[in-house]
Amino acid sequence: MWGHICWFQWTDGIFAIQTGIMKALGLQLQMALCVVLVLWIGALTLIVHGTKNVDDAETTPNEDGILTIWKLLPYCYLVLNCAMFVCYFTRDWEAISERIRSEN
Repeated sequence: MWGHICWFQWTDGIFAIQTGIMKALGLQLQMALCVVLVLWIGALTLIVHGTKNVDDAETTPNEDGILTIWKLLPYCYLVLNCAMFVCYFTRDWEAISERIRSEN
């Protein structure tokens, strides 16, 4: 279990770095879209369904629910990190540079 937690901490740390990059470039809307789509819609749905016991008619959480969450979270943050990377990597860096120069 600790291996999964450590991997999550690493992917979450990369997320924090990319959050700073996105905010510095003024891409908060794109960042918010990535978080809502990947974490709230994708990851939450995946975790809710991944922690339910399929055989039980009442869909009670299974015994390995917490371990399943720690196994799934790093993959969700990996997808989020890739989506955020695409957001700022595909920007026009010349226009960003020109905007910064004109402000100074």
